Formats: sequence, C-alpha cells, structure tokens
Amino acid sequence: MIDERTLGDIYARHCRELLAYICGFVRIRETAEDILHDVFVKLIRYSRDYPLDDSNIRAFLYKTARNLCIDYARKTRKTRELQLLDNIEYDGVRNEQEKVEYEELKQRVDRLVDEKDTVSRSVYIMRTELSLTYEEIAENLGISERTAKRKMRAILEYLAKSLENSGFKLLFLFFMALIFTRIVI
Repeated sequence: MIDERTLGDIYARHCRELLAYICGFVRIRETAEDILHDVFVKLIRYSRDYPLDDSNIRAFLYKTARNLCIDYARKTRKTRELQLLDNIEYDGVRNEQEKVEYEELKQRVDRLVDEKDTVSRSVYIMRTELSLTYEEIAENLGISERTAKRKMRAILEYLAKSLENSGFKLLFLFFMALIFTRIVI
C-alpha cells in the first residue's frame, strides 16, 4: 500500500495538471476538485492490491480521471436534459405517446453508444454532453482533431443506421436536432 509521504509527493507532482485536465471535461472547478479527490482515493485503493511504480502512476491517474469524468457526464445527463426541455420551447413532443417514444429513443441511443469503443464513446459524450470543441476533445484524449471528428461522424452514422433499421428515423432526427441545439447553446 502507498504510504502518506509517497502519496503527498504524487499529489504535489500531478495535482495541478490533473485538475486542469478534469476542468476541461466538467467545466466546474468544485466538481473537478471532487473528482480529483476521487482519483486519489482510487489510487490508494488500487495500491492496496497492486504495486505502483513511477512509470504507471501518471497513466493510472489520467485514465481514472477520464473514467470518472465520463461517469459524471452520464449521471448529470438526465438532469441537463430535463433542464433543457424545461427551458427550450419546441413543437416536437406534444403528447404522452410522443414523450414515451422520445424516452425510448434516448435509452436506445444510450445503449447503442455504450456498445462502441471507449474512444468513440468518449468523443460522443464530450461533444454532446460536455459541449467540448473537437480541438478540446483531441487534447483531452490524446488523439488528433481529425480522428475526433471521424469518430463522431462514425458514431452518428452508426446511430442513424441502427435507429433507422428499428423504425426511429424521424424521431432520431428530432433527437439529434435537440442535441446539436444543446451544443450550440
């Protein structure tokens, strides 16, 4: 298990850059500080079972931070969607049947996104949930901006094809319009 002195050294060495990295995802300093705390708690727990050396600590911290940011985005997604629906007037969902279909579509999209690889899921969540630019996404994931755009285009094409095959074509177009409205706002 990691001792307090070593933990303090690791924290001093990585906390500033890690906090900036997390802030790039969540955009709220207090939330980023909470996630940073959770990263180090996970490091302590991990060190109980596995040996740590200087070559893998930084990678562990960043991977853990990224995963916690994605978890945060998923948890806050529903709250933001409800706020969006409350604050934006639109003509789309007018009756109970359409609301049920819309909710079913959102669940289906979530399941389809979860089937994709980690990088694609991350690009999709960072773009749609966190409203990051492709440049910011590329920087956070350590990929090129072009790769981030390709991953986003591929996942949107995958969603469109999958949903069209299951009869959701028009509702999907409405859903995507809401997502991109949220990105612009």
